[in-house]
Amino acid sequence: MDTMTGSGVPEGLLCSQAELDEMCRNGTELVHEAIDTGDPDHVRETYARITEARAGLVALMNDWSASLLEHLVVEHGQPGMRAALDADQWLEIGQRTGLDLPATVLARAEFAGTGDVADRLHALVLDGRPGPAKGLWAEVDAATLKLHDYRIDWVTSIMTHIYRAHGVEEFNAAQLRCARAEWWHGRMVGDREILSDPVQRIRNWSFFLGVGNWGTVSVHETADAFTIHHQVCGSCGRQELRGCHEEPLSFARVTEPVPGLNFSNPDYTIYRTHLAAWHFVMPIGEVGHPWPAINCSGVPGRCWFTIYKDPMDTPGWYYEQAGLEKPAARPRVS
Repeated sequence: MDTMTGSGVPEGLLCSQAELDEMCRNGTELVHEAIDTGDPDHVRETYARITEARAGLVALMNDWSASLLEHLVVEHGQPGMRAALDADQWLEIGQRTGLDLPATVLARAEFAGTGDVADRLHALVLDGRPGPAKGLWAEVDAATLKLHDYRIDWVTSIMTHIYRAHGVEEFNAAQLRCARAEWWHGRMVGDREILSDPVQRIRNWSFFLGVGNWGTVSVHETADAFTIHHQVCGSCGRQELRGCHEEPLSFARVTEPVPGLNFSNPDYTIYRTHLAAWHFVMPIGEVGHPWPAINCSGVPGRCWFTIYKDPMDTPGWYYEQAGLEKPAARPRVS
């Protein structure tokens, strides 16, 4: 039984469960709470924080797609890239998410930072109209989620093309090109700058996964680590639950046992392969540990991200599932 400190935090831990639960609230909960305060400036700040996180994921999808197409140009020239540009399928993908023109225009503007939703929310709360403010939030949340789904499916269609047209080894090379690109590598460097503050790291990761990525998450803490459980993953789990790997889209699963792509799981969806390549192969080679440690079974709802308070405490089996060995311990982060 845990011994509680005067602050309500179990002895040997850094956070109370109430503090961890607070980190897991979704975008709607945060916006509704802000609206209920009646403070229009607080509503604007909350909305801006959420939209910034979600727009960052949009930018990531653009960078990811660009790096995949760059790989095709390098390896196969302009014809190789052209073969991946299936504009008709991309249109179909968007339509299957339920996007219509008004929702697309609304979501694009908010992600681009040119929309007026923040101003409209501010005005509604200032006028004492919480109901319409919550209705406006529901409209923009639904529209941006559909555009989020579209972009995930869009990049997945490019990955599926590379895998089926050029084989698993070349697809592996393409994913590693993405992992080493500055747009991704730089994110790891930025996260490592706060390694000495694991509470800030878990706060950042839970917000990104639960709010920025539209997931449903829970967090618990042990003496060594914080673990985020993806009850519903907002990207690969959601994509699979939407049926995107069955006809007619039929996105690929990587069936070959390649630890650095699918942890040797023959049923792994092609979108999920970034977990092994980006969070294991690249960071272990660069800094000696996963970033962060991920245990994703490939089944929606059975996925855990673990933030070790000292990343070098990551157990060896994480390395082994990606076909790697844990290196000799490096100096501990002070």
